[in-house]
Amino acid sequence: MTIMSIAAKAAPAQSLSKEQIRKHFRKCDKDGNGFLTKQEIKEAFDRLCALFPAYRTRKAIAIADENGDGCVNMKDHEFEALIDYVYNLAYTKVNTAKRV
Repeated sequence: MTIMSIAAKAAPAQSLSKEQIRKHFRKCDKDGNGFLTKQEIKEAFDRLCALFPAYRTRKAIAIADENGDGCVNMKDHEFEALIDYVYNLAYTKVNTAKRV
């Protein structure tokens, strides 16, 4: 094993881009109504392998839900506030495996 191969294995993973995060959260809108519910957001954090997905969900809604309806509107700035919050957490992967 060379020093270069060891360094390559130890290199930190690249964070997801904002566009990758947008795509991921759009997929979590199960009913396609343009709003992300608390459960849909939690599922998104589960798939991002968040250590505390329920906490992240509550925090995300507190930050992004400006009108207080408990959902994030994907058609306005609420969605971008959610994406900014998630992007700043620097997640590196989306787990696409189905949960049982």
